[in-house]
Amino acid sequence: MTDASADTATSLSVVVPAYNEEKAVDAIIRRLLAQREPLRAVGIRDYEIVIVDDGSRDRTAERIAAYPDVRLVRHARNQGYGAALKTGFAAARGAWIAFLDADGTYPPEHLADLLAVGARDGADLVVGSRMRGGDSGMPLVRRVGNALFAVPKAPAPVIPSPPSTAARPHPVGLSPPRSTTPLCTR
Repeated sequence: MTDASADTATSLSVVVPAYNEEKAVDAIIRRLLAQREPLRAVGIRDYEIVIVDDGSRDRTAERIAAYPDVRLVRHARNQGYGAALKTGFAAARGAWIAFLDADGTYPPEHLADLLAVGARDGADLVVGSRMRGGDSGMPLVRRVGNALFAVPKAPAPVIPSPPSTAARPHPVGLSPPRSTTPLCTR
């Protein structure tokens, strides 16, 4: 992270887009709420969960509203995954922002590890990979498709943050840190 934000990076917002996820959203909320203590252990004092109901036609919003510690943001109609992420990022109050899907394929149990790496390395962005072994919760058909079509990529270069983004860290892309060297940009 930049020097200006290093002292204030004790807050985290987790953004979860949800569309017709009434059957899955309770499980991911419980898993996210269970991360309070591990996050405190790595210095996160303020933790918020922001779930964007992207115009669901089922009981997704009703399920989310049952949790007083979760912020529900609603789209009147479905606008798509990207719009739900943008809405969530705009609503987020944390110095760090993480995002994951409502179906649980990105395990929130790795949040503390990712944030610890980001804090240790002074990173603006930390990205893990759910493709590098372990159980990600990804459905078998998607794991097979990813194994067949994903091409291993060379490590990305370290790129300095432009001054215009220095005031607020970039979102933390959430996936399990399967490698000992997660991608960090400064």
